[in-house]
Amino acid sequence: MATTAQVRKIHVLKDAMDLDESEYRAMLSGYTDNEGMPVWSSKDLSINDASSLIDLLERRIEKTPNLKERVYASTRQLGFIRLLWSRVSRAANEDRQRVSLNSFLRRRFHAYRFDHIPRSSVPKIIKSLRSMKERRAHEYAQ
Repeated sequence: MATTAQVRKIHVLKDAMDLDESEYRAMLSGYTDNEGMPVWSSKDLSINDASSLIDLLERRIEKTPNLKERVYASTRQLGFIRLLWSRVSRAANEDRQRVSLNSFLRRRFHAYRFDHIPRSSVPKIIKSLRSMKERRAHEYAQ
C-alpha cells in the first residue's frame, strides 16, 4: 500500500496539473493491485507503483512549459528558505545545514526534494522558520 505521504504528493501533483477525474483514473488504471486488477485509488497502489506514478507526474510537470513554476517553489523562494534556515540552523558548515534543512522539510512538510517543495507549502515553511528565528532571538536575550 502506498504511504500517506505518497498519496498526498500524488494528489498535490494531480491538482497542480489540473488533471480531470477521467484522466487521473485512466492513469491509475495502468497499475494493478496484488490480484492483477486495475487500481482505482492511489491508496491501493503499491509503494513502488506510487513512486513510479509520482515520477511520471513530475516528468510531465518538468516538460510542460510554465507548469513547474506553478507547482513548485520558485528559485527566489528557495533562496529565501535557505537564507532563513542559515539564520536558525545550528549546523557548523554549509553541508550540514543542507542536510539538516532537508531533514526539517521532510519531517515537517513531507517535502522529499528541496527543489520540489510544493508552492502551497512555501508560506507555511517561511512562517515556521520565522517563528524559529524569533524563539532563538528570545532565547539569546534571556
